[in-house]
Amino acid sequence: MSTIASKELLIVSTPTVPGWKISQTFGLVSGESAFATGPIGDLSIGLDAMLGGQVSAMTTLVGEARDRAVFSAREAAFRLGANAIVGCAVDYETISRFTLVSVTGTAVRIESDHETYEPKTPSPDGDFAEIQCQRCGLKIPRLEPHCPHCAAPRPD
Repeated sequence: MSTIASKELLIVSTPTVPGWKISQTFGLVSGESAFATGPIGDLSIGLDAMLGGQVSAMTTLVGEARDRAVFSAREAAFRLGANAIVGCAVDYETISRFTLVSVTGTAVRIESDHETYEPKTPSPDGDFAEIQCQRCGLKIPRLEPHCPHCAAPRPD
């Protein structure tokens, strides 16, 4: 069984969870995230590639985009009342200078005779919340590490 992410809600790439039965199926959930490198990013990526090392800037961008997409799928499943996502797949598509990361799966409720699996309910103060930037006062979208307006770091 391959676990793609499992903070509170179980997400697996397999169609079932061994030892658990699917008691309710809610349907398809998805999450998407896109990013563009831009000219400075292209230069940094090009230098890393020429030096023969790992393209760390691109690796970071892809990882953050994947995390945002997984988070969005988890949030959608929570809203439906699911406690797991099965059959999860992560796809990457490049269009011009943009890369789209999409996560899809089936939101389900799993049960077992011997154990209960209840994910933590998202709270307005947790990861699912937008918070106010302490520097400029605008909202920082969920999962964004910095304010999109003034680039101030997200407060913990």
